[in-house]
Amino acid sequence: MNFSVVLASFNGEKYIKEQIDSILLQLGQNDELIITDDGSLDKTLLIIKPFLQDLRIFLFENHSLGFKENFARGIQKAKNEIIILSDQDDVWHKDRLKETKKKFNEGADILMVAPCFVDENLQILPKERYNYHWRSGFWANFWKNSFIGACMAFRRELVKEFLPFPKSVDYHDSWIALLGYIRKKRVVHLNQKLVYYRRHKKTLSGESRLMKLIVKSRILLFIQLLRRWFILTKNKSEQKI
Repeated sequence: MNFSVVLASFNGEKYIKEQIDSILLQLGQNDELIITDDGSLDKTLLIIKPFLQDLRIFLFENHSLGFKENFARGIQKAKNEIIILSDQDDVWHKDRLKETKKKFNEGADILMVAPCFVDENLQILPKERYNYHWRSGFWANFWKNSFIGACMAFRRELVKEFLPFPKSVDYHDSWIALLGYIRKKRVVHLNQKLVYYRRHKKTLSGESRLMKLIVKSRILLFIQLLRRWFILTKNKSEQKI
């Protein structure tokens, strides 16, 4: 079983080296690290390029795609059986890859590992500083998503089902997870903190939104899920004829 790690970067000069180092410590010779940069204006590319001497690392430069489509480009480039998503500012626990491999060998299709919330200096944050609770099942995650892209992995064979990401869908992580549920894939949660998930001022996720915007986004998400489910079901029926 080989892995493709997809890391999306943008102006990540402060933390990205530390993250790449933590990933490379675990990659095998047939694994790969795909970095998609979305037009960084800082020293991110200068930090990444020395790593390209390692033939397992590939860099693709984009421009102003946004984080969702930046991830999509990296996922499209992935070649190996299992794809793992990575943010630029986190750090992997030393057992991330080993424990991920175990769960996929046991039959998981989509895997979510537990995050360990830390500050800029990797100090563990007290629970009262964040509001995170794992929820299992479609409806629980439809109303309040508990999937975090940086903690997710999935089988490459699922990519043809969830790509392209609909433009009206805000987040790739909830889209992948919810589509997995309605497609009856084996969605597994590993309650083991394997990603040091940094929270800092420049973090792109975790932004607060007005309730009316949340309701609107849920409606659009549900419509897109129904559309994709219908297309996939129709295609499967036509293949049987």
